[in-house]
Amino acid sequence: MNLAIGRLKLSLIVGDLLIALVSNVLAGTLRFGSLVGFATGWGLPHPYLIVAALVVLWPVVLQWQGAYQPLRLKTSRAEAFEVCRAGGFYAAGVLAVQALLHAYSVSRLFLGFMLVLQIGLTLAERAVAHRVLGWLRVNGHNYRRVLIVGAGPQGRWTLDRLRAHPEIGLRVVGFVDDRSPERLGQRLGAPYMGRIADLPEMLRSHVVDEVLVTLPFSTFGRLQRVMEACNQEGKNVYLAVDGLAAARGAIARSRLSEVDGVPFLGLIYSPDHMAALVLKRALDIGLATVSLVVASPLLAIIALQIRLDSQGPAIFRQERVGLHGRRFTLYKFRTMTIDAEEQLGQYLAKNEMRGPVFKLRDDPRVTPIGRWLRRLSLDELPQLWNVLAGDMSLVGPRPPLPREVAQYDGWHRRRLSVRPGITGPWQVKGRNDLPHFDRWVELELDYIDHWNLWLDLKILLHTVSEVLAFHGR
Repeated sequence: MNLAIGRLKLSLIVGDLLIALVSNVLAGTLRFGSLVGFATGWGLPHPYLIVAALVVLWPVVLQWQGAYQPLRLKTSRAEAFEVCRAGGFYAAGVLAVQALLHAYSVSRLFLGFMLVLQIGLTLAERAVAHRVLGWLRVNGHNYRRVLIVGAGPQGRWTLDRLRAHPEIGLRVVGFVDDRSPERLGQRLGAPYMGRIADLPEMLRSHVVDEVLVTLPFSTFGRLQRVMEACNQEGKNVYLAVDGLAAARGAIARSRLSEVDGVPFLGLIYSPDHMAALVLKRALDIGLATVSLVVASPLLAIIALQIRLDSQGPAIFRQERVGLHGRRFTLYKFRTMTIDAEEQLGQYLAKNEMRGPVFKLRDDPRVTPIGRWLRRLSLDELPQLWNVLAGDMSLVGPRPPLPREVAQYDGWHRRRLSVRPGITGPWQVKGRNDLPHFDRWVELELDYIDHWNLWLDLKILLHTVSEVLAFHGR
C-alpha cells in the first residue's frame, strides 16, 4: 500500500513536468504550425535549454505556492486558486527571463497559449488525482487514523462529516473528553477513549496519526495539555477555529486547512512538506533498489560466512517500533550467538548507555564474523528491504525496541513522528561517543525540526565516510 500511494503522489510532480512539456509543444503548434516552432525566438544557440528550464520551472513554482501539500484537507476551490496563482507567478517569471535575454521575438501569443494549457491541464490532473485518491481511501487505502478531542456538538458533527465522506481518508479512532458517555447523555458514534489527562497514555498505546481538536476556546487549560501531549508524541494537531484564540501562544508551525468545509488550524510538529517527502521516498526506493542489486553478490557471501561461522540463521529478525508506534519486523545480518537474547540479563549491569538503550562495546555475545560486520556496518544491509517495504527510510532516527519505548520519557517519543532510518544524526555526530540517551534523542529531534532533503544527503555522504573509516560499533 505504501509503495502504491508513494508512486501516486510522486506522479503529481512527474505529471506536472509532462504537462509543462506538452503545453510548450501544443502552444508552439498552435502558434507556429509545427512541433519545433515553440523552441525558436529566444535568440540563443540552444533554445531547447530554455524550454527545458520552462518545463522544470512549473513544478518549482507550484511547490512554492503550496500546490504539493496534502490533498486530503484541501477544497477544490483552494487548490484551483493555488494553481492559478502559480500560473500568474510563472508568467511573470517567464516575462522577466524574456526581458533579461532580450528575446523580444518570442511570441506573446505563444506564451499565452502555453500558460492557459498549463493551468487547464494541471487542474484536470488534480481532479483526476482527487478521484483516484478518493477511490483508494473508500477501499481502505491511504487513510489516516485520527483522534477527536472534544465530544461536544462540533466533535460529533465532525465525526458525522468524516463518515459521510470516506474519500477524505480520515478514520476516527475515538473520542477524548473530560465528560463520560453517561454525562454526555447520548451515543457518541465512536469509542470513548477516556479523559484529556489520559491523552499521553492513549497516544502511546494506540496508533494515531493526527489529532482533531474540537474544544471551545474557553477551555484554554485543556487545550494546553492536549498540545503538550501531541508535541511530545510528534502528532500533527488540527484545531477547530473555535480553539484558535487559545492556541496562539503555543504554535510552532501552523496551517489553516478544511475538512469538508470546516476550517481547522493545523499545528505541525513533524515534517509535512508533500513534495519534499515524496522526493525523499523516491530517493529511498531508488537508492535501496540499486544498492540491493549491486550488493547482491556481497549479501550472498556474507550470509554464507555467517552460517559457516556459527550456528543459527544468517538473517536476524526483531520487532521494532516505527512511524507513530507502528510495529514492524526489522532485518539484519546476525552478528551475535543464537541465544544472545537469553544472555542479555547477564550483561545489563555493564550497559555503557544511560537510558533505555543497551550498548556494550566489547559484547561477548558477538560472533567473530559479527564483529567485522559491525565494524564495517555491513550488518545493516538487509534493512534495505525494510526501506523498500516503507517501514524505514535511509535516513532517520534508529528504530527502537518495544521495551525501550516503554521506558521513554514523554519528550523522547517525538522521535517516533518520522520513519526510522538505517543511518541518522546519531551515527554521524556521535555514534559510540554519546553515553547518554537524552543527548542521542536531542540530535534526532534537531534533525526532525530542521529536516530537508539536503540534510539527508549530507548524512548519507557522512555515513559513507564513517563506514570507510571503520568507525562502526
